[in-house]
Amino acid sequence: MLESLTPPIISTAVFSSGYLDLVLSSQGSAASTYTLAYGNTTGSYTGNVEGIAVSSNLHVPFFGLGDQCTGTVYLALIAVDSSGGFSAYSNEVSASVAPAWPTDVVQVTSTILNPAGALVAFTSEHIYKVSTSLTLPASKTLRIDPGTIIKFETNGQLNLDGNVSAKADSCRPIYFTSWNDNSVGGVTGTGSPQKGSWQYIRIHPGTFGTARTAVMDWCVVKYGGAYAYEPYNLGVSLWGNNTVTITNSEFSYSYRAGMNVYNAGTAGSRYTIQADGLTMNQNTGVGLSLNTNTGVWDKAIILQAPDGYLNLAATGNGSYAVQIGSNMAGELVGPGMASFSGNGYNAIEWEGSITNTSMHWYDLGVSYLLPRDSRIGAGNTLTLDPGVCIKFNMAGSSHLDIDGSLMAAGTAQKPIYFTSWNDNSVGGVTGTGSPQKGSWQYIRIHPGTFGTARTA
Repeated sequence: MLESLTPPIISTAVFSSGYLDLVLSSQGSAASTYTLAYGNTTGSYTGNVEGIAVSSNLHVPFFGLGDQCTGTVYLALIAVDSSGGFSAYSNEVSASVAPAWPTDVVQVTSTILNPAGALVAFTSEHIYKVSTSLTLPASKTLRIDPGTIIKFETNGQLNLDGNVSAKADSCRPIYFTSWNDNSVGGVTGTGSPQKGSWQYIRIHPGTFGTARTAVMDWCVVKYGGAYAYEPYNLGVSLWGNNTVTITNSEFSYSYRAGMNVYNAGTAGSRYTIQADGLTMNQNTGVGLSLNTNTGVWDKAIILQAPDGYLNLAATGNGSYAVQIGSNMAGELVGPGMASFSGNGYNAIEWEGSITNTSMHWYDLGVSYLLPRDSRIGAGNTLTLDPGVCIKFNMAGSSHLDIDGSLMAAGTAQKPIYFTSWNDNSVGGVTGTGSPQKGSWQYIRIHPGTFGTARTA
């Protein structure tokens, strides 16, 4: 809450070699620490550096600068007291900044991830090197500061069982990349990173009855996916009382999928991941996979934007832009817009059948693909919003059997389409553009048995 603390007064601010040096003409009153707010527009602050020790001369690390952080940055300080109260912003000053990388390398070990206290902090003052399989214990919280760079060698992998807070901004994103990626963090390796240069990051936030939180905002994850049994840059397991939010983040150049989201719960379980502004780029396999990592089927994963409008981009991936796994229900909650181009299949693909849950498909401006026989089981509902386009692929003998309910109410302005994969006149460019009669099989509605109501 806003307290009657007096903010400090900044006299000058100068950037040099990855640090901001601020001279204060007044330290304000009753402050325990300062928070430095920064942004690229005067009066608008998009990020902050917390926990700065009170002094009249501040030496603040400001490494890991992205393209949006080159040029003039506007700065203000906030005084924070011991109980968490804070002042208004100080006067605003500006400084000219340029890309800067730290030179100090920290080898991440199991000891670093399991300190005596509960907090593990990765800061932008270091480059963090992960060379083997490491686990963040469930009792710990990993905080990764804006601008932090984490690089992985061939066997590097992170299993995050505790809470994770990796919150950055467009000015200072957080990077998870290959040791051979010299485009960020300076020269560390060969300068020729390859897909599959390292293993993976797995977020596994909690078990049944144990609440965990994982937040990733403005993160870039590149060149992972080497491990055959965890085929992704980033894996997220959903189960128990966990909250996962992933926004404004890029998952690129994986040897397999860009990101896999797993429902690891029981049959019929429905878990939501807060996700928005995701980019899946140049992955060898699927861009985004919604799947299950157990033999228990009929589960659902829901992607929902925190602000209510979903944005998703997938470009140059070798397989589907988005794939919903066998016997899974998947929902990308609209309204929103998906931008797919240059993928093996520019569509949201659904592979299977469901008998213990339901699905709602929203119009995101792209097609849904059914490549083989699919079924909505009795007691379940497939709801299609106006404007949805479903395409079928004859190569997989694709058809749809409805034993439950199909709710497909289009409008004159936004009809619902069921058509061939090769029909590029609706739902974007997906196939050859030359659909033929008999390009797919059928939709069959089984309207129930005697004494059992069905709706279509």
